[in-house]
Amino acid sequence: MERYRFPDTFANSLMIFLYAVLLIFYLLTLVRIFVNRKNVRLPVNLAFVAVSVLLWNIVTILRFAVADESSVYIFSLLPYAFALLSILAALFFILRFYDFGVFCKPHIIAACLTIPAITLLNIGLGFNRYFAGKPFDLILSYHDGAANLPEVAVEHLNYVYGYFGSWYYVQASIAETVALCLLAIAVLQHIRLPKIYRAPSEKMLTGLILILLGVLLNGFNTWGQGHDRLPFDLMLVGFVFSIRPLYKATLGNQGLVFLSQARNDIIQQLDQSILLLDEEKKIIFKNMKAAEWLGGLEFAGNSYTDLTDCLATVSSRREQLTDKEGGFDYHFEVGGQSRVYNLREKPIYDNRERQIGAYVIYSDETENRGLIQRLEVGAGRDALTGLHNRTMMESLRRELDKPDSLPLSVIICDLNDLKKTNDTHGHQAGDIMLRICGEALSLRCPPTAQAGRIGGDEFLVLLPQTGRLEAEDVVSSIRSYLSEIKDYPYQITMAMGCGVKDTRDQDINDALVTADEAMYANKRAIKGSSRDAAGTTLRI
Repeated sequence: MERYRFPDTFANSLMIFLYAVLLIFYLLTLVRIFVNRKNVRLPVNLAFVAVSVLLWNIVTILRFAVADESSVYIFSLLPYAFALLSILAALFFILRFYDFGVFCKPHIIAACLTIPAITLLNIGLGFNRYFAGKPFDLILSYHDGAANLPEVAVEHLNYVYGYFGSWYYVQASIAETVALCLLAIAVLQHIRLPKIYRAPSEKMLTGLILILLGVLLNGFNTWGQGHDRLPFDLMLVGFVFSIRPLYKATLGNQGLVFLSQARNDIIQQLDQSILLLDEEKKIIFKNMKAAEWLGGLEFAGNSYTDLTDCLATVSSRREQLTDKEGGFDYHFEVGGQSRVYNLREKPIYDNRERQIGAYVIYSDETENRGLIQRLEVGAGRDALTGLHNRTMMESLRRELDKPDSLPLSVIICDLNDLKKTNDTHGHQAGDIMLRICGEALSLRCPPTAQAGRIGGDEFLVLLPQTGRLEAEDVVSSIRSYLSEIKDYPYQITMAMGCGVKDTRDQDINDALVTADEAMYANKRAIKGSSRDAAGTTLRI
């Protein structure tokens, strides 16, 4: 019996105490998982792992607790069966976690379970031979001490071969090999996952590393010498501490699957083309609209760079946007009409503000760009006359005040009797007068001119590359247009004056002052009355 446990009672009691503490810790972990599971179903394979580890821990305690030799023999060998059951359950759990369910078919699971089944059979037959003296020996279930040991690299396997027989050596080798395969599968799959999907996998790797650490340390851990050599089962310790990270990985994966499915369902319904990129800008997801669009492009690449290069080739023009979100507008000629498509990339960050990917929106912006253009035009327009408003004229004055616009002429206009008309005939009549003045300026100013309403009854015309004589011709044309108005019951007149900036050193405001003074002089002449020529001077 000393072959399978310590002859020293104190040593056996110490082992019972250590494994009992481990069992209590494990039970508390399971209770905590059960209480905090929030109606989340525990995967069958993980439940199988949990139960196998629990039974493994219990039979290990019984190994040192029972008194009769036959029970010691049985409980010394049963941990090997439960260890392999736990590892196989972990294997199928990992395969399902990483979407390798095709390897979890019932016949494959049944074939793998034959190995621990043979172990259980071997325990029974070995027990029968050992205690009943029967000659039948299944796969050399027992060796005499450490005689005739093969050359093995791991001390633990050497121990197993010498004390339990060749089958247990085979099974222990299989178990430890499968444990290494678990980590290899998980690491390879983890690397293939985009960063945005790696959080649950990181917890899975934590649990598997704990298991593998127990396996590796178990190979070099022994207690005692000779027949008294009994390793403390660090593989069991690794499994006990791994169950919580494995469960956390399950929770994270279930939540991720739910969010991913919800995201996919929502994105699939959008009328925009949506692409999801990983940290290397590889396309890892596209909705139905995007798949249809890429199919039409005959796009065969798999990265965002390939896509932008393709669009730059097939489009007639690419325009980089300057707003804060950036992006590109691609211009196409479709059916004789110009279409504008926008491609915009937006980063995705994790909870540590690290970029882990991006999503791309590709949309037809033809109508939006037309609307924006109309709004931009309308924002600088006077609603009543259709001319530029004061803000736009200030901007245009700064834009035209440059050498290549010289000579730059300015015309200041003031509508006569607007207040009198408003007071006598109402504001509707006054509005008609303003509209007619707007028409006169729009129709009689040259195409290069910029005309605007800068006050209630005041107008300004900027004439780049236009001298004084040409500007006075424009003034005469405007007066002629107003004098020909027949469908308005009252005569509409405007006082107008010209100013010119001829040289680069001249201030544009000097030309405005000249035009303002000339306008007031013209107003006095029209009304036949005097007016203070030093009135308020217009400056822009």
